[in-house]
Amino acid sequence: MLIATNQLLIGLVAAAAVATAARYLRALSRSGAIATTALGTVVFGFGGIAWAVPLLLFFVLSSALSHISKRFRRRDLDQVFEKGGERD
Repeated sequence: MLIATNQLLIGLVAAAAVATAARYLRALSRSGAIATTALGTVVFGFGGIAWAVPLLLFFVLSSALSHISKRFRRRDLDQVFEKGGERD
């Protein structure tokens, strides 16, 4: 089975674009963006779009859930410490 060089190149460009967008949105650290680019390149290069779409969906949904979770955690902590001072 031959891997087309252009498929690896497309994977690299697409993965780098996703990693850059996620870095801009503060969903990834620098090392996370590098790992995303490497993993996306390999997955798209060897598996094509059929393997890349589930990986991308997982990344987008998990990032969204993490963002929502942080928002709820902040609100819950604010309610716990809302009144301040000593308690019983």
